[in-house]
Amino acid sequence: MNPSGDKIAYLNFSPLPVLYERAGNPSLENIPFAVVGAVGNRGLIIATSPEAYRAGIRAGVTPETARRFLPEIKFVEERPTEYFHASEEVQDICERFIPMVDAEKQDSFTLDLSGTDRLYPDAAKLIRLVQGRITDEVNLPSRAGLGASRLVARLAAMRADVRDIMEIPVGREGDFLADYHVSVLPGIGVQVAKRLSWLGVHTVRELAAVPPQTLEAAFGPKGAELALASRGHDPRPQRRDRGPKPIKREKILEQLFYDPHAICVALQQIIAGVGLDMRKAGLQTRSIKLELRYPDTPPARRSKRIPPTDLDAILHPIVEEMFAAMFVRRVRIRALSLAYGNFVPRDDQLRLEFARNFTNERNRSLESAMDRIRNKYGVDTIGPGVWWKKKRV
Repeated sequence: MNPSGDKIAYLNFSPLPVLYERAGNPSLENIPFAVVGAVGNRGLIIATSPEAYRAGIRAGVTPETARRFLPEIKFVEERPTEYFHASEEVQDICERFIPMVDAEKQDSFTLDLSGTDRLYPDAAKLIRLVQGRITDEVNLPSRAGLGASRLVARLAAMRADVRDIMEIPVGREGDFLADYHVSVLPGIGVQVAKRLSWLGVHTVRELAAVPPQTLEAAFGPKGAELALASRGHDPRPQRRDRGPKPIKREKILEQLFYDPHAICVALQQIIAGVGLDMRKAGLQTRSIKLELRYPDTPPARRSKRIPPTDLDAILHPIVEEMFAAMFVRRVRIRALSLAYGNFVPRDDQLRLEFARNFTNERNRSLESAMDRIRNKYGVDTIGPGVWWKKKRV
């Protein structure tokens, strides 16, 4: 069901650590191996090859446990910095051909092909071209799905073969989704799925067979949405705002153990880096997104809306407060990620004398001086110091 005629593609590089290590080391081809977190012998497995997965090895177990199940398994130490740079290169390649690219995760990208039909009438051919460029420049194979909605494209990519694309023709979305459990559809959580099971509905095929009037009687206005979802309609927005892209920086923490000072330094460095990029673009942010990545649990994320500003003196305490609220596990952090978005142009016009904020003007003068230093010598040139007292003899 695609009333607007849009086409959505989905590129999947999961699991990215396995694909990256196998691409750089041909000896790992067709053998079971696992990528282990870089924390010495205490590391946990973060990704497994298909051969190891079929043997029952899952992410989150220790190498010793995996070796008991599969004695011939090999282990590779993770390289998070390389994975991050590879993901950034993949996004850059996609944006050469497609104007709207959403990085849903480090290893998956949603591509909105709306408006590209004049240059590339064949959407599948365009996606194959993008896959080829990614293979040539980054040496990463991918699975691709193509459909009328984000849901259909994502599920198609999961079923596609490596280095291949699965296209779901318009009007065949219901047939494609028929054998899936209803929980894959947008708007169906645990409670809705449980209520549907009481009606004897477990698959999308069974949901499509229920009259819309029955669904509306059972779920109210949401019943009509469920009926549309069973035929492949995805009510979620397929394209983001055409305004400036969020400015994002990520810092990979290479230390093996928990180090509060190193985390503090890394946080201040990415605040300075993102602020520098924002001021270069002449923008002011109205939203902050902070993400903490751990080696053994899903990332912790938090976002906050703020009045427009581009001053680190204002942004720094806000980000630190968000970090303090999120950092509740005193364990190693793999990476810190900070993004500013929802931008407005910076207003550099002089204000009336009575409305001028002299404190902010001093902060702006100070940051302008520091920006000149960072532009010349690098973002890491200016950072926090460590105070200590000299012992008296």
